[in-house]
Amino acid sequence: MCAFGEVFNHELMWAHYADQFRGICITYDFFKLRHNLPAGTSFSRIYYNEEVPKVGLSKKQNHSEIAKTIFSYKNYRWLYEREWRMFANKGKVFYKLPLCVARVYIGSRVHKEQRSEIERRLGRLKIPCQIQKLDGYEMRFERVTKPK
Repeated sequence: MCAFGEVFNHELMWAHYADQFRGICITYDFFKLRHNLPAGTSFSRIYYNEEVPKVGLSKKQNHSEIAKTIFSYKNYRWLYEREWRMFANKGKVFYKLPLCVARVYIGSRVHKEQRSEIERRLGRLKIPCQIQKLDGYEMRFERVTKPK
């Protein structure tokens, strides 16, 4: 299981999932990603609700379907995440082409040395990246000049 969000510029997401703005956010071309993942990989949009899902009521559901149902629900307070879950067979899941990555956003608190290394590696793969800038309550992203 893997989680994806539809938004990249939400402060709480950066605080919760990117180590207080010290991480990165990878955006994918969803069409390319889906077509470059192993067979049997599926996605489910998260259902946000105040109640937990009801499972085990039907004998037609197998254990895998029940697990997907349970893992596809979150409390409605997390609605701002606009999350999807990816389900795949047990083990590591790789996509075939790096072109699945559309862009990488680098948090404003990433150390300069780490940022330079990320920019260098992404530049070799021709993956665009942007640096997060925080100014009071404003968040914006600036393009990284392409390495020569």
